[in-house]
Amino acid sequence: MQRATWLTWSLILAGLALSLVLHLNVSGSSVTIAPDDWRPTLDVHLHERPFYMRPLQSYSTLALAGVTGLTPHDAFFVIQYALMGLTGYLFFRLLLMLGFRRPWGHAGLVFFLLSLPVLAAFFAPIHSWDDFWLYLFLIAQSIALLKHRWPWVGGLFFLSCLAHETAVFFFPVLVYMAWRDRKRMRSVLPAVYIATPLILFFSYMAMIPDTYHTDPFGLLAYNFANAETAADSIVSLINAFGWCLPAALVGWLFLYKRLRINEEAYLFAGFLLYWPINTGASTAMAMVRETRLLFPPFLFVIPLALYPVRQAWQSILSRLGWQRLMALSLLVLGLGACGIWLGYELHPTFAYGSSSVLRRDYAGLSVGLTAAFLAVQFVSRRKS
Repeated sequence: MQRATWLTWSLILAGLALSLVLHLNVSGSSVTIAPDDWRPTLDVHLHERPFYMRPLQSYSTLALAGVTGLTPHDAFFVIQYALMGLTGYLFFRLLLMLGFRRPWGHAGLVFFLLSLPVLAAFFAPIHSWDDFWLYLFLIAQSIALLKHRWPWVGGLFFLSCLAHETAVFFFPVLVYMAWRDRKRMRSVLPAVYIATPLILFFSYMAMIPDTYHTDPFGLLAYNFANAETAADSIVSLINAFGWCLPAALVGWLFLYKRLRINEEAYLFAGFLLYWPINTGASTAMAMVRETRLLFPPFLFVIPLALYPVRQAWQSILSRLGWQRLMALSLLVLGLGACGIWLGYELHPTFAYGSSSVLRRDYAGLSVGLTAAFLAVQFVSRRKS
């Protein structure tokens, strides 16, 4: 596998810097909360269900603070930004393993870093906490899957579930990949490796008392109770992936029409099995305005989105002169501005007011970029 270059790390550092600047200069970020005012947030994650079921971030924060003398607030963000950078690096490595050349691996890395749940991870109501641990383990697990290293897959799957219980939604993907490996392995070992972590994790959950006894689907009605909460939910669904989701659907159809090697089969079936389950469960069982809950299928969405983008570049965009490329760029910017204007017209108010401008503008920009993507796809297909 190719190694990351200075460009890879430059892109990662630029993404981290952009995120930090955004958090320091726009209201609604937990980065700017005073350490003493932030401490109750850590206490909630240490002592209240379901947060204390996810121990990785909370206890690593206390450990780093104890070793270095940093405040827990500062230790938390040191760990989070380190995880963000490491996750970006591993994602780039995964894209190379999936068969993308280095320039397209860098493009996918940029798409990841500019995704709202990454770029604006610590704004309300996104409130990322254990999520970068989950992303990290899911990517490492995917790399192990593609290398057929099933003991590593099992261990990383357990760590994924420990980071965030929604990782169990990835289980059907593991079952599918174990089924594909049945002839090569000629044993039940893959099934053992993926079933054992699940049993251990549910045993761990059973030992933790549940004092809430809430309706697991009670939040579905809340998410769409009125126009304001529905605006929160719909905007969050858009912001999870932006224009990358329509592009991923086009890429998925592209794979449907061709013979799929193992890496392509992983993307094709993984998206089909993981994205609907994770999206449906997050919408029905959680406050879907917390966009981070929708984001774990980026593992499949972003690579699939690269297929039509690469095809459009090869068929038409690379042949345009700089003047036409500039005109196209202006068209894309214009469509993005129209999308932002449309966002203010369609949903002027939110039930959850914090960071509403950021969320509305990102959703509107995503709608505009989707229109631009579809227009480029239409032109490129007519030229091809």
